[in-house]
Amino acid sequence: MPTISAIGTNASVISGGGISSRSYWTTTKIADKFLYDSGEDATDILNKVVGGHLPNLVTGSVDYLTVTGTGLNARYRTPNNDTYRTADSDYAFWKTDASESICDGNRLVGYDFPRIIIKCLDVAPYTILRISILKTGVILTATEINHLHYTWHLPFFWSGSLNLNGYNKQNRPLAQKYDWTPEAVTPMPTGLTLTLISGGVKYDWTDTNSGNAQTEIWCRNDSDAYTTVTYTINAGIVTKSETINPVDLRYCKIRAKIGSAYSDFTAEQSIAMLGSELIVNGAFDDVSGWNFGVDQGWDVSGGKANWAAIGFNANSLWRTGFTLANYTKCRVKFSISGGGGSARLSLFINGTWSIFLNDPYLDGVSVWSDGDYVYYPTTNKGSSNTGIYFVAYTTGGGVFSIDNISLKVILFP
Repeated sequence: MPTISAIGTNASVISGGGISSRSYWTTTKIADKFLYDSGEDATDILNKVVGGHLPNLVTGSVDYLTVTGTGLNARYRTPNNDTYRTADSDYAFWKTDASESICDGNRLVGYDFPRIIIKCLDVAPYTILRISILKTGVILTATEINHLHYTWHLPFFWSGSLNLNGYNKQNRPLAQKYDWTPEAVTPMPTGLTLTLISGGVKYDWTDTNSGNAQTEIWCRNDSDAYTTVTYTINAGIVTKSETINPVDLRYCKIRAKIGSAYSDFTAEQSIAMLGSELIVNGAFDDVSGWNFGVDQGWDVSGGKANWAAIGFNANSLWRTGFTLANYTKCRVKFSISGGGGSARLSLFINGTWSIFLNDPYLDGVSVWSDGDYVYYPTTNKGSSNTGIYFVAYTTGGGVFSIDNISLKVILFP
Protein backbone atom coordinates (compact mmCIF):
# COMPACT_ATOMS: atom_id res chain seq x y z
CA MET A 1 0.00 0.00 0.00
CA PRO A 2 1.34 3.44 -0.81
CA THR A 3 2.27 5.71 2.05
CA ILE A 4 2.34 9.49 2.41
CA SER A 5 5.98 10.39 2.89
CA ALA A 6 5.68 14.18 3.03
CA ILE A 7 2.51 15.88 4.17
CA GLY A 8 2.03 19.10 2.24
CA THR A 9 3.20 17.75 -1.10
CA ASN A 10 1.43 15.94 -3.88
CA ALA A 11 1.81 12.53 -5.51
CA SER A 12 5.24 13.25 -6.91
CA VAL A 13 6.65 12.20 -3.53
CA ILE A 14 4.13 9.53 -2.71
CA SER A 15 5.53 6.04 -3.04
CA GLY A 16 3.55 3.73 -5.21
CA GLY A 17 2.89 5.94 -8.17
CA GLY A 18 1.32 9.21 -9.24
CA ILE A 19 0.82 11.23 -12.42
CA SER A 20 3.21 13.77 -13.79
CA SER A 21 1.36 15.63 -16.55
CA ARG A 22 -1.24 18.42 -16.47
CA SER A 23 -2.01 18.08 -20.17
CA TYR A 24 -4.73 15.47 -19.64
CA TRP A 25 -7.55 18.04 -19.46
CA THR A 26 -7.62 19.26 -23.04
CA THR A 27 -10.14 21.84 -24.23
CA THR A 28 -12.07 19.02 -25.91
CA LYS A 29 -12.27 16.92 -22.73
CA ILE A 30 -13.21 19.97 -20.66
CA ALA A 31 -16.02 20.78 -23.10
CA ASP A 32 -17.21 17.18 -22.80
CA LYS A 33 -17.31 17.13 -19.01
CA PHE A 34 -17.79 20.71 -17.81
CA LEU A 35 -20.69 23.14 -18.03
CA TYR A 36 -18.46 25.96 -16.83
CA ASP A 37 -14.71 26.50 -16.54
CA SER A 38 -13.06 29.82 -15.70
CA GLY A 39 -9.59 28.71 -16.70
CA GLU A 40 -6.73 29.29 -14.29
CA ASP A 41 -5.09 32.44 -13.02
CA ALA A 42 -1.70 31.95 -11.40
CA THR A 43 -2.38 34.35 -8.51
CA ASP A 44 -6.12 35.09 -8.15
CA ILE A 45 -9.19 34.22 -10.23
CA LEU A 46 -10.53 37.72 -9.59
CA ASN A 47 -7.85 39.01 -11.98
CA LYS A 48 -9.93 37.49 -14.78
CA VAL A 49 -13.11 39.37 -13.82
CA VAL A 50 -14.02 42.14 -16.28
CA GLY A 51 -17.05 44.33 -15.68
CA GLY A 52 -18.28 41.96 -13.01
CA HIS A 53 -18.12 38.96 -15.38
CA LEU A 54 -15.96 35.87 -15.04
CA PRO A 55 -16.18 34.37 -18.56
CA ASN A 56 -16.87 30.71 -19.30
CA LEU A 57 -13.92 29.29 -21.26
CA VAL A 58 -15.66 26.07 -22.22
CA THR A 59 -15.50 25.94 -26.02
CA GLY A 60 -18.49 27.65 -27.62
CA SER A 61 -19.79 29.20 -24.39
CA VAL A 62 -20.81 32.84 -24.09
CA ASP A 63 -22.13 32.84 -20.52
CA TYR A 64 -20.30 33.84 -17.34
CA LEU A 65 -20.37 33.97 -13.57
CA THR A 66 -21.31 37.32 -12.10
CA VAL A 67 -18.83 38.39 -9.42
CA THR A 68 -19.05 41.18 -6.87
CA GLY A 69 -16.76 41.94 -3.94
CA THR A 70 -13.14 41.15 -3.16
CA GLY A 71 -11.05 38.32 -1.75
CA LEU A 72 -12.84 35.29 -0.37
CA ASN A 73 -15.80 37.53 0.44
CA ALA A 74 -16.48 37.95 -3.28
CA ARG A 75 -19.91 36.63 -4.24
CA TYR A 76 -20.28 34.30 -7.23
CA ARG A 77 -23.57 33.97 -9.12
CA THR A 78 -24.28 31.53 -11.94
CA PRO A 79 -26.64 32.32 -14.82
CA ASN A 80 -30.26 32.25 -13.69
CA ASN A 81 -31.54 29.26 -15.64
CA ASP A 82 -32.55 25.64 -15.10
CA THR A 83 -29.34 24.31 -16.69
CA TYR A 84 -27.16 25.82 -13.99
CA ARG A 85 -29.64 25.16 -11.17
CA THR A 86 -29.78 21.48 -12.11
CA ALA A 87 -26.00 21.21 -12.44
CA ASP A 88 -25.64 22.69 -8.94
CA SER A 89 -26.74 19.53 -7.17
CA ASP A 90 -24.44 20.57 -4.31
CA TYR A 91 -26.76 23.56 -3.73
CA ALA A 92 -23.84 25.93 -3.38
CA PHE A 93 -25.26 28.63 -5.67
CA TRP A 94 -28.96 27.78 -5.39
CA LYS A 95 -31.27 26.67 -2.60
CA THR A 96 -33.31 23.50 -2.77
CA ASP A 97 -36.43 25.52 -3.67
CA ALA A 98 -34.61 26.99 -6.72
CA SER A 99 -34.21 30.42 -5.10
CA GLU A 100 -30.77 31.98 -5.20
CA SER A 101 -28.30 31.39 -2.40
CA ILE A 102 -25.47 33.73 -1.44
CA CYS A 103 -22.32 31.87 -2.47
CA ASP A 104 -18.98 33.47 -1.71
CA GLY A 105 -15.36 32.37 -1.92
CA ASN A 106 -15.32 31.20 1.69
CA ARG A 107 -18.00 28.67 0.88
CA LEU A 108 -16.28 27.44 -2.27
CA VAL A 109 -12.91 26.75 -0.59
CA GLY A 110 -14.42 25.45 2.63
CA TYR A 111 -16.01 22.23 1.36
CA ASP A 112 -15.23 19.30 -0.94
CA PHE A 113 -18.11 19.87 -3.34
CA PRO A 114 -18.30 16.87 -5.71
CA ARG A 115 -19.77 18.82 -8.65
CA ILE A 116 -18.07 22.22 -8.20
CA ILE A 117 -14.34 21.90 -8.72
CA ILE A 118 -12.27 24.62 -7.04
CA LYS A 119 -8.54 25.13 -7.35
CA CYS A 120 -7.14 27.27 -4.56
CA LEU A 121 -3.90 27.83 -2.69
CA ASP A 122 -2.95 25.03 -0.31
CA VAL A 123 -2.33 27.45 2.54
CA ALA A 124 -4.02 30.57 3.89
CA PRO A 125 -5.54 32.72 2.49
CA TYR A 126 -6.63 29.86 0.14
CA THR A 127 -7.04 32.27 -2.78
CA ILE A 128 -9.18 30.81 -5.57
CA LEU A 129 -7.30 30.18 -8.82
CA ARG A 130 -9.95 28.33 -10.86
CA ILE A 131 -13.67 27.52 -10.74
CA SER A 132 -15.29 24.71 -12.72
CA ILE A 133 -18.75 23.12 -12.69
CA LEU A 134 -19.42 19.61 -13.99
CA LYS A 135 -22.30 19.00 -16.36
CA THR A 136 -25.43 17.34 -15.05
CA GLY A 137 -25.21 13.56 -15.35
CA VAL A 138 -21.43 13.38 -15.88
CA ILE A 139 -19.89 10.41 -14.08
CA LEU A 140 -16.12 10.66 -13.74
CA THR A 141 -13.84 7.71 -14.36
CA ALA A 142 -11.09 6.79 -11.94
CA THR A 143 -8.52 8.27 -14.35
CA GLU A 144 -10.46 11.52 -14.60
CA ILE A 145 -10.70 11.71 -10.81
CA ASN A 146 -6.94 11.20 -10.52
CA HIS A 147 -6.25 14.01 -12.98
CA LEU A 148 -8.79 16.30 -11.31
CA HIS A 149 -6.96 15.83 -8.00
CA TYR A 150 -3.66 16.62 -9.66
CA THR A 151 -4.60 19.50 -12.00
CA TRP A 152 -6.98 21.33 -9.65
CA HIS A 153 -4.82 20.74 -6.52
CA LEU A 154 -7.77 19.03 -4.84
CA PRO A 155 -7.40 17.72 -1.27
CA PHE A 156 -6.27 14.14 -0.75
CA PHE A 157 -9.78 13.10 0.30
CA TRP A 158 -11.82 15.30 -2.06
CA SER A 159 -13.34 12.28 -3.82
CA GLY A 160 -14.25 10.48 -0.58
CA SER A 161 -11.22 8.29 -0.09
CA LEU A 162 -7.48 8.86 -0.07
CA ASN A 163 -6.22 9.79 -3.53
CA LEU A 164 -2.45 10.07 -3.72
CA ASN A 165 -2.66 12.48 -6.65
CA GLY A 166 -4.16 15.11 -4.38
CA TYR A 167 -2.64 17.76 -2.13
CA ASN A 168 -2.60 18.47 1.54
CA LYS A 169 -4.69 21.53 2.37
CA GLN A 170 -4.14 23.31 5.64
CA ASN A 171 -7.88 24.00 5.92
CA ARG A 172 -8.69 20.28 5.67
CA PRO A 173 -8.39 17.37 8.07
CA LEU A 174 -7.12 14.14 6.56
CA ALA A 175 -10.68 13.29 5.62
CA GLN A 176 -13.26 14.48 3.15
CA LYS A 177 -14.93 17.72 4.22
CA TYR A 178 -18.44 17.58 2.86
CA ASP A 179 -20.51 18.50 5.88
CA TRP A 180 -22.11 21.25 3.82
CA THR A 181 -25.79 21.77 4.57
CA PRO A 182 -27.72 23.74 1.95
CA GLU A 183 -29.14 27.00 3.21
CA ALA A 184 -32.36 26.60 5.09
CA VAL A 185 -35.32 26.87 2.77
CA THR A 186 -38.21 28.72 4.34
CA PRO A 187 -41.57 27.92 2.73
CA MET A 188 -43.81 30.86 1.96
CA PRO A 189 -46.99 31.31 4.03
CA THR A 190 -50.26 30.75 2.21
CA GLY A 191 -53.87 31.90 2.39
CA LEU A 192 -53.28 35.57 3.25
CA THR A 193 -56.63 37.31 3.82
CA LEU A 194 -57.50 40.87 4.89
CA THR A 195 -60.70 41.58 6.81
CA LEU A 196 -62.10 44.90 8.04
CA ILE A 197 -62.68 45.08 11.78
CA SER A 198 -63.85 47.93 13.97
CA GLY A 199 -61.11 50.55 13.77
CA GLY A 200 -58.78 48.74 11.41
CA VAL A 201 -57.80 45.59 9.52
CA LYS A 202 -57.26 41.97 10.51
CA TYR A 203 -54.66 39.82 8.72
CA ASP A 204 -54.86 36.01 8.66
CA TRP A 205 -52.67 33.42 6.95
CA THR A 206 -51.67 29.76 7.01
CA ASP A 207 -48.30 28.69 8.48
CA THR A 208 -46.31 26.30 6.26
CA ASN A 209 -43.31 25.99 8.60
CA SER A 210 -44.80 23.85 11.38
CA GLY A 211 -44.74 26.73 13.83
CA ASN A 212 -40.98 27.31 13.43
CA ALA A 213 -41.01 30.58 11.49
CA GLN A 214 -41.77 34.15 12.38
CA THR A 215 -43.96 36.07 9.97
CA GLU A 216 -43.10 39.50 8.59
CA ILE A 217 -46.09 41.66 7.61
CA TRP A 218 -45.40 44.46 5.11
CA CYS A 219 -48.13 47.07 4.61
CA ARG A 220 -48.66 50.20 2.54
CA ASN A 221 -51.43 52.71 1.91
CA ASP A 222 -52.90 53.70 -1.43
CA SER A 223 -50.08 54.62 -3.85
CA ASP A 224 -47.32 54.51 -1.22
CA ALA A 225 -44.36 52.16 -1.62
CA TYR A 226 -43.33 49.40 0.77
CA THR A 227 -40.45 50.72 2.88
CA THR A 228 -39.87 48.37 5.81
CA VAL A 229 -41.46 45.56 7.76
CA THR A 230 -44.61 46.73 9.56
CA TYR A 231 -44.95 43.87 12.05
CA THR A 232 -42.85 40.83 12.96
CA ILE A 233 -45.10 38.10 14.38
CA ASN A 234 -43.80 35.36 16.65
CA ALA A 235 -43.68 31.77 15.43
CA GLY A 236 -46.93 29.84 15.83
CA ILE A 237 -49.19 32.91 15.48
CA VAL A 238 -51.19 33.23 12.27
CA THR A 239 -53.26 36.37 12.81
CA LYS A 240 -52.71 40.08 13.46
CA SER A 241 -55.18 42.92 14.05
CA GLU A 242 -54.18 46.56 13.68
CA THR A 243 -55.91 49.83 14.47
CA ILE A 244 -55.27 52.44 11.79
CA ASN A 245 -56.92 55.51 10.31
CA PRO A 246 -58.87 54.48 7.24
CA VAL A 247 -57.41 54.94 3.77
CA ASP A 248 -58.86 54.18 0.37
CA LEU A 249 -56.89 50.93 0.03
CA ARG A 250 -54.69 49.07 2.51
CA TYR A 251 -52.17 46.70 0.88
CA CYS A 252 -50.29 43.83 2.47
CA LYS A 253 -47.79 41.08 1.67
CA ILE A 254 -46.09 38.68 4.09
CA ARG A 255 -43.12 36.31 4.24
CA ALA A 256 -41.75 33.74 6.67
CA LYS A 257 -38.48 34.24 8.56
CA ILE A 258 -36.26 31.65 10.24
CA GLY A 259 -33.09 33.28 11.57
CA SER A 260 -31.55 35.06 8.60
CA ALA A 261 -33.44 32.93 6.04
CA TYR A 262 -36.57 34.31 4.39
CA SER A 263 -39.27 32.88 2.19
CA ASP A 264 -40.50 34.67 -0.89
CA PHE A 265 -43.28 37.22 -0.38
CA THR A 266 -46.87 36.18 -0.86
CA ALA A 267 -48.88 37.85 -3.59
CA GLU A 268 -50.02 41.30 -2.56
CA GLN A 269 -53.55 41.58 -1.16
CA SER A 270 -55.61 44.75 -0.64
CA ILE A 271 -58.80 45.84 1.06
CA ALA A 272 -60.94 48.98 0.66
CA MET A 273 -61.41 50.98 3.86
CA LEU A 274 -63.34 53.94 2.44
CA GLY A 275 -66.35 54.19 0.19
CA SER A 276 -66.83 56.50 -2.75
CA GLU A 277 -66.64 60.26 -2.27
CA LEU A 278 -69.97 61.76 -1.15
CA ILE A 279 -69.00 65.43 -1.02
CA VAL A 280 -66.38 67.02 -3.23
CA ASN A 281 -65.84 70.75 -3.41
CA GLY A 282 -68.79 72.25 -5.32
CA ALA A 283 -71.21 69.51 -4.34
CA PHE A 284 -72.65 71.95 -1.77
CA ASP A 285 -75.84 73.79 -2.62
CA ASP A 286 -75.50 77.34 -3.90
CA VAL A 287 -77.71 79.18 -1.36
CA SER A 288 -77.85 82.71 -0.01
CA GLY A 289 -75.58 83.94 -2.80
CA TRP A 290 -72.69 81.70 -1.73
CA ASN A 291 -70.68 79.94 -4.46
CA PHE A 292 -68.24 77.34 -3.16
CA GLY A 293 -64.63 77.85 -4.27
CA VAL A 294 -65.03 81.58 -5.04
CA ASP A 295 -63.98 83.71 -2.05
CA GLN A 296 -66.37 82.42 0.56
CA GLY A 297 -65.34 85.40 2.69
CA TRP A 298 -65.35 84.27 6.28
CA ASP A 299 -64.87 87.88 7.35
CA VAL A 300 -64.89 87.99 11.12
CA SER A 301 -62.62 90.97 11.54
CA GLY A 302 -65.14 92.72 13.74
CA GLY A 303 -64.10 90.98 16.93
CA LYS A 304 -63.16 87.81 18.75
CA ALA A 305 -65.19 84.73 19.42
CA ASN A 306 -67.49 85.16 16.46
CA TRP A 307 -68.99 82.43 14.38
CA ALA A 308 -68.03 82.90 10.74
CA ALA A 309 -70.80 83.75 8.35
CA ILE A 310 -70.71 81.67 5.20
CA GLY A 311 -73.52 80.13 3.28
CA PHE A 312 -76.74 78.90 4.73
CA ASN A 313 -78.36 80.90 7.55
CA ALA A 314 -75.23 83.05 7.81
CA ASN A 315 -73.65 80.66 10.30
CA SER A 316 -72.80 77.42 8.58
CA LEU A 317 -72.12 75.52 5.39
CA TRP A 318 -75.00 73.13 4.88
CA ARG A 319 -75.57 70.27 2.49
CA THR A 320 -79.33 70.19 1.91
CA GLY A 321 -80.99 66.89 1.34
CA PHE A 322 -77.93 65.05 2.57
CA THR A 323 -78.25 62.66 5.46
CA LEU A 324 -75.95 60.20 7.16
CA ALA A 325 -78.79 58.40 8.84
CA ASN A 326 -77.69 55.13 7.22
CA TYR A 327 -74.00 55.50 8.07
CA THR A 328 -72.20 55.13 11.34
CA LYS A 329 -68.75 56.46 10.43
CA CYS A 330 -67.24 58.84 7.93
CA ARG A 331 -63.98 60.54 7.11
CA VAL A 332 -63.73 64.21 6.28
CA LYS A 333 -60.67 65.62 4.58
CA PHE A 334 -60.29 69.33 3.98
CA SER A 335 -57.89 72.20 3.57
CA ILE A 336 -58.31 75.78 4.73
CA SER A 337 -56.48 79.02 4.08
CA GLY A 338 -56.69 82.56 5.35
CA GLY A 339 -55.10 84.98 7.74
CA GLY A 340 -55.46 87.53 10.48
CA GLY A 341 -56.27 85.24 13.38
CA SER A 342 -56.82 81.65 14.44
CA ALA A 343 -59.77 79.44 13.69
CA ARG A 344 -61.52 76.24 14.47
CA LEU A 345 -63.43 74.30 11.86
CA SER A 346 -66.20 72.24 13.40
CA LEU A 347 -68.45 69.59 11.97
CA PHE A 348 -72.07 69.17 12.98
CA ILE A 349 -73.41 65.87 11.72
CA ASN A 350 -76.79 64.37 12.58
CA GLY A 351 -76.96 66.16 15.88
CA THR A 352 -73.35 65.45 16.94
CA TRP A 353 -70.64 68.10 17.14
CA SER A 354 -66.94 67.47 16.54
CA ILE A 355 -64.09 69.96 16.36
CA PHE A 356 -61.82 69.06 13.47
CA LEU A 357 -59.33 71.85 13.15
CA ASN A 358 -58.27 73.47 16.39
CA ASP A 359 -56.43 76.80 16.33
CA PRO A 360 -54.18 76.75 13.30
CA TYR A 361 -52.41 80.07 13.43
CA LEU A 362 -53.18 81.49 10.00
CA ASP A 363 -51.41 84.83 10.14
CA GLY A 364 -50.95 87.08 7.13
CA VAL A 365 -50.80 85.05 3.94
CA SER A 366 -49.83 81.72 5.57
CA VAL A 367 -51.68 78.67 4.35
CA TRP A 368 -52.69 75.53 6.17
CA SER A 369 -53.64 72.86 3.68
CA ASP A 370 -54.09 69.20 2.92
CA GLY A 371 -55.11 68.25 6.42
CA ASP A 372 -56.25 64.64 6.76
CA TYR A 373 -58.41 64.35 9.86
CA VAL A 374 -60.59 61.39 10.66
CA TYR A 375 -63.89 61.49 12.46
CA TYR A 376 -65.89 58.50 13.62
CA PRO A 377 -69.28 59.92 14.66
CA THR A 378 -72.05 57.73 15.91
CA THR A 379 -74.99 59.08 14.01
CA ASN A 380 -78.19 60.00 15.73
CA LYS A 381 -80.36 57.83 13.54
CA GLY A 382 -83.98 58.84 13.34
CA SER A 383 -83.30 62.37 14.47
CA SER A 384 -85.11 65.10 12.60
CA ASN A 385 -81.87 67.06 12.60
CA THR A 386 -80.13 64.94 10.02
CA GLY A 387 -77.58 66.51 7.72
CA ILE A 388 -74.06 67.91 7.71
CA TYR A 389 -72.87 71.37 8.69
CA PHE A 390 -69.41 72.96 8.71
CA VAL A 391 -69.00 75.91 11.07
CA ALA A 392 -65.97 78.14 11.60
CA TYR A 393 -65.16 79.79 14.90
CA THR A 394 -62.37 82.36 15.07
CA THR A 395 -60.48 84.42 17.59
CA GLY A 396 -58.70 87.63 16.77
CA GLY A 397 -60.58 88.28 13.56
CA GLY A 398 -59.53 87.34 10.06
CA VAL A 399 -60.72 86.17 6.68
CA PHE A 400 -60.68 82.44 5.95
CA SER A 401 -61.73 80.14 3.15
CA ILE A 402 -62.31 76.41 2.89
CA ASP A 403 -60.44 75.29 -0.22
CA ASN A 404 -61.44 71.65 -0.37
CA ILE A 405 -63.79 69.33 1.47
CA SER A 406 -64.52 65.69 0.80
CA LEU A 407 -66.42 63.11 2.76
CA LYS A 408 -66.22 59.33 2.43
CA VAL A 409 -68.02 56.62 4.34
CA ILE A 410 -65.70 54.45 6.45
CA LEU A 411 -66.33 50.80 5.74
CA PHE A 412 -65.45 49.54 9.21
CA PRO A 413 -68.09 47.12 10.49
